[in-house]
Amino acid sequence: MIDGLQFHLEGLTKNGDPVPDSIQGEWEPVFVLTTRAQLKYSGNFISRKALARETGIAEQQLSHYANGQRHPRPAMQRRIQEGIRAITRHLSLI
Repeated sequence: MIDGLQFHLEGLTKNGDPVPDSIQGEWEPVFVLTTRAQLKYSGNFISRKALARETGIAEQQLSHYANGQRHPRPAMQRRIQEGIRAITRHLSLI
């Protein structure tokens, strides 16, 4: 993505087109994973059952979030993130 954006910026400059103020000069991209993406990725390593146990959120509810059927509120997003981090810490102790 970064290479594509840099290529696009070079093309804008080369063609004399305006470059948005937000990306003029030095910039650094910030990537934010959605809760759905976090659940999909962590699902490769952490079972929903383990995450449900750690967070207190039902497995079915986690599945709804992971499949995009429902969208968690910010407080629920934090619980999921903290649960994934807690499981990661537990595993790092082994």
